[in-house]
Amino acid sequence: MNKFNGLSMDIEQTEREKLAAVFPQCFSEGKLDIDKLLNLCGEYIDEDAVLSI
Repeated sequence: MNKFNGLSMDIEQTEREKLAAVFPQCFSEGKLDIDKLLNLCGEYIDEDAVLSI
């Protein structure tokens, strides 16, 4: 039987840890640098560009 401590899981922290494990170079002082991540993935969104769906 599993016991729970009554505290909520920090899902966002868990996801950040997963990203940091795969892309450690995209993190600085524990924060994600989204521009570095997008550049590594070959995707870069120009702030001046208009996006359409």
